[in-house]
Amino acid sequence: MFACIFDAVKLYRFLVSFGFLACSLLAKAQTVPNPLPNAPGEVAPKPADDPNRRGKILDDSTQQIYGPTTSRYFLEEDLFNNRKTLYAIDTNYINFHRFDYLEHKGRWYTDLGVLSSALRPLYFTAPQQIGAQLGYDVNSPYAITPYDVKYYDTKSPFTQAYFVQGGNGQSVLQFDLSRNVNSQWNIGLHVERNLSRRQISVGSARSRSDRDLGGFWNFVTHTNYHTKDEKYAVLGHFRLYEHSIREPGGIYPETNPARANWDSVLADPASAQQFLTASRSRERRNQFHVYQEYVPVKGFQVYHVGDYINRFNRYRDRNYQNSVTTGFYNNLPERTTIGDTIQAQANYWLLENKIGLKGALKGFNYRVHLRRRDYGINQRSRLTIQGDSTTFFTRTVIVNDSVRTLTERFTVSNPTYGEQTIRRRNENFLGAWLAYYFKDSTRIEAEGEYLIGADYRLHADYYGKWFKATFTSTLNSPTLIQERFLSPLVSWSKNFDNVFTNQITASAPVRIKNFFVEPSLQYSLTKNYIYYDTQSVAQQENSAISMYRIGVDLGWRAGKFSTSHQAFFTTTSGPDLIRMPKVLTRSKFAFDFVYSKVMYVQVGLDAHYRMGYYADFYQPLTNQFYLNNTYKVPGFLVVDAFADVRINRVRVFVQFKNVADGLLSNGYMPTPYYPGMKRSFGFGVCWPLFD
Repeated sequence: MFACIFDAVKLYRFLVSFGFLACSLLAKAQTVPNPLPNAPGEVAPKPADDPNRRGKILDDSTQQIYGPTTSRYFLEEDLFNNRKTLYAIDTNYINFHRFDYLEHKGRWYTDLGVLSSALRPLYFTAPQQIGAQLGYDVNSPYAITPYDVKYYDTKSPFTQAYFVQGGNGQSVLQFDLSRNVNSQWNIGLHVERNLSRRQISVGSARSRSDRDLGGFWNFVTHTNYHTKDEKYAVLGHFRLYEHSIREPGGIYPETNPARANWDSVLADPASAQQFLTASRSRERRNQFHVYQEYVPVKGFQVYHVGDYINRFNRYRDRNYQNSVTTGFYNNLPERTTIGDTIQAQANYWLLENKIGLKGALKGFNYRVHLRRRDYGINQRSRLTIQGDSTTFFTRTVIVNDSVRTLTERFTVSNPTYGEQTIRRRNENFLGAWLAYYFKDSTRIEAEGEYLIGADYRLHADYYGKWFKATFTSTLNSPTLIQERFLSPLVSWSKNFDNVFTNQITASAPVRIKNFFVEPSLQYSLTKNYIYYDTQSVAQQENSAISMYRIGVDLGWRAGKFSTSHQAFFTTTSGPDLIRMPKVLTRSKFAFDFVYSKVMYVQVGLDAHYRMGYYADFYQPLTNQFYLNNTYKVPGFLVVDAFADVRINRVRVFVQFKNVADGLLSNGYMPTPYYPGMKRSFGFGVCWPLFD
């Protein structure tokens, strides 16, 4: 433990001392639809207060009156783009009930039916980064990124507790603490814990721990400092992300899943069997991050960003013989009936630095930078047999970048074992960003980055009052996992071409009094697309694939009633490898009122519809979603009832999820063989303290 801390201190000194190499914080392309828009005027009304007391720290009785306006925070992205903004602490109760990731992000992702499970975007997304990425991303949306970290400026110690007890054993706990050491320096921390309970085969659980599915931790310590003349500023944080979850493999219907009576099975998933009985995935991410900038002269700045990231991924099945019986791994090309425990793991590290110049010139904001990445990865594969018998088995493995056929002798002390290592590689980038802001709030932004000798990314945004447009063009390298993967049941070593992608999105928002409408259109083109085939093996398609999506956002308010809607229609041309539902809709119906002048309430219904399609399967051994040609997931409609409440600064919600369960159908599957959440009740509370 102390050795790790000592290494971390040495690493931080390295990043600060050698600030002339830097890491990239790439702008996020809008490739996923926006969350459901609020109806016109749908913002939380503020409780009545005395205007004469606003901004005061103490009243005549020396009673503290600190609040959301005396404790504020800013984001690194705003500082990075020279538009630092201090945001008030959020006390908005509108949509407060949307606590899980799918609801919070507008249900434009799909998961395995429960909180903290593997995620993937429902729509094709243009790459946001270039260079060789790791490729384990099903848990990435849960992990906090540098742009998510809030850096505070508090006039008093700020504490906030957030707790949700969701239905069927889901829970969320978040805790924030921040305080100023002095007017120039602030320190703080953020802790988050998400837990889920098994939805499948709960009746076989013998204890509370057996009923738990798993979850994740996010732990962040952060600090920010600036000099009195504000010529120098530094932000930094350490982040720990730990994700551990049982892998059920979905419902095992004891027959061919494609011909099972799923309506009957989904009526009571708690009594159903699961494919995997002793499998678990674990992921850990550690990150040290620093951003610093210096202003030698007005309008000109030098900046540096540095990151050190260490990641660990492991999948282990301790009851492999049961998995052989259920046939969960039957699609894998190197499957075997021999073995008791299988394991695949990867260790990855990344040191990334970026140095750049930024400033303003004749109305333009600009940035130029140099970036360097150094990284390495080690993969290990293991299959063991418990017992005294000795068995011989021949299989293909990758050992130190070479493909070999090995005849292994299986005993307790001599398991089959394979390993491959990329000890160190580096990449160097050049990049630039340019923006112009008009007086009417219209803005134009453009950026580009080039990986010397390989990738590029071009991105442009136009934001106007009546029209918005985004364009992205990338040529990006395959991920490390797409090129090479090692496990006891499936392994590969590929040499893929770079993937080309063009994507353009346009929309036209129109607001007329209490009515809002925003039609949108998106076109995406990709070539040399990399996917995981029906055997869970990475493959590349050289032909071009085109995707077309049209959509509309609607909002309307009449007195205390409001409603908002989103609808999208999607189609593709070319090889049928990117599967998306053709129709997606989302709606909200709400009614607002105030009780006793202090309790602000919104009650209503959320509805989400997804048309049936051949949704991808999920393979926990590879940690990837893969092609499904055998089972079409039926379409479904989910309706949730909710009530969001605010009393002074405290926010509370109650939620009745999937209220139509058993009426419209006996259940639904967001991913093949994984049941969605049954009818359940949940509640949550957020309580900020400012003194």
